[in-house]
Amino acid sequence: MIDATVKMISPFGIFGNGAGNGAIGWNGTGLSGVTDISSSLFSGSGGGTFDGYGSFAVSLDGPPASGAVSSLSFDINMYRWLHVRDPGNGFRRSCD
Repeated sequence: MIDATVKMISPFGIFGNGAGNGAIGWNGTGLSGVTDISSSLFSGSGGGTFDGYGSFAVSLDGPPASGAVSSLSFDINMYRWLHVRDPGNGFRRSCD
């Protein structure tokens, strides 16, 4: 798990929802979602393409610009891949 906090400098804020425009997006290996979002105005989504900024595996959707917040905390959840030695079969991957 990665504990993330995003803080904006006034007069900027965090917002964004709708087709092609989430609030925050990220990519990585083994991502499984987002939890413990500090504002009820935001929700985790399955990712998508942000207009002009690329495609993201996981993202947060938030309020329109009129409801922007200056700070947001959340946890990025991931699968942890372990390489385990399996006698007679070499190495195998397992997830917890």
